[in-house]
Amino acid sequence: MSISELFNTFQEEFKEDELRGEFVLQGNVMIWSYNLSADDEDEFDCIADNDEDISGFEIECDEELLLEAYHEDIEKVKLFLDELNETENWNFSEHETVDDVILFKLF
Repeated sequence: MSISELFNTFQEEFKEDELRGEFVLQGNVMIWSYNLSADDEDEFDCIADNDEDISGFEIECDEELLLEAYHEDIEKVKLFLDELNETENWNFSEHETVDDVILFKLF
């Protein structure tokens, strides 16, 4: 399966709101990214759950939320690739975090 075929298959399988992040196709690479600032509800929940000193907590909380979204979505993607019998044909990059965005590449 080519990267564009896989991308189209992902678009059909993962309808809106099934993944926390989103995929874009860029050349021979699919890039998944999740932007925390676009998901204000999670950020509010995290701050509301903390009854202690809030200073300095938001950064840790943001990182936790980003990693949670990453782990949830990458597991769904890996399970779907397994269902397609495509697991052996694709590689995942390590996740990268920049400010309030986390991403990984599928190639």
